[in-house]
Amino acid sequence: MASPESSRVRLAQHLLASPLVVWVRTLGDFEMNARDATSALLKLLDGSVLHDIMRQIHSRPAKQALFRHAGDDPMLRAQNLALLLRQLREFYQEELQQLIVMPLPDVITISRDPFTEQSVKEFKKLLLLMLGSAVQCERKEMFIEKIKDLNIDVQAAIVVHIQEVTQTPENVLELRTAELAEDETARNLLSQLQRLAEQRDRLTETIIELNQKMEEFQKTPLSSLNTVPAVPQLSSPLGEMGTGVGRGLAVELAESKASLRRLRREL
Repeated sequence: MASPESSRVRLAQHLLASPLVVWVRTLGDFEMNARDATSALLKLLDGSVLHDIMRQIHSRPAKQALFRHAGDDPMLRAQNLALLLRQLREFYQEELQQLIVMPLPDVITISRDPFTEQSVKEFKKLLLLMLGSAVQCERKEMFIEKIKDLNIDVQAAIVVHIQEVTQTPENVLELRTAELAEDETARNLLSQLQRLAEQRDRLTETIIELNQKMEEFQKTPLSSLNTVPAVPQLSSPLGEMGTGVGRGLAVELAESKASLRRLRREL
């Protein structure tokens, strides 16, 4: 029976050799050490390399600070990947006039459990959206030339992935079509779909924020939750409020967990 460590290494090696990651490696400052595939994968998952590539695709500065070298911190990885996902959604809708209708990549799973099959699946979805944006942006000729430099088998796989984004309305829907211009019913349906996508995006953002709050709570020492600095001459009910801080934080954490479960069900 394979050890957990060997399973992690095999999964990391498999992902790093996949066509989407091979494509990424032609664009970013990313060198893979085959003898340390797990570290190489974590370096890719921290989001820094992908953000650098996103700046090549779209030069608009991010609205939120990027955490360089997030390393082994799942919370920082999640924040970086959430920022990247937000930039991708905005680029597709504002620059390409396209709507992402496929299930969005689960950045929490990617950051928290990177060495699982589900995480690999979600990460590939994120790279797929990056590929689709690269071959449709203003600098698409440069990205296409990079793809042509890859070997034939990888090129063929990349072409299939591009078609998943550009020719599959179930994944990405073109908002500017002649049919929509002439069909009022289609326009109304599209408008409703856009509203649903906006709701999905807001729920996704809320889930990520709640997850980050839970991570922060879980990292807080219990002693700091159960004790507060002594304040002389406090009478009830203020004194009771002081001693109840720990209980209040615990209640807030429980409510956050319940909200997170509910939002996941709604998504």
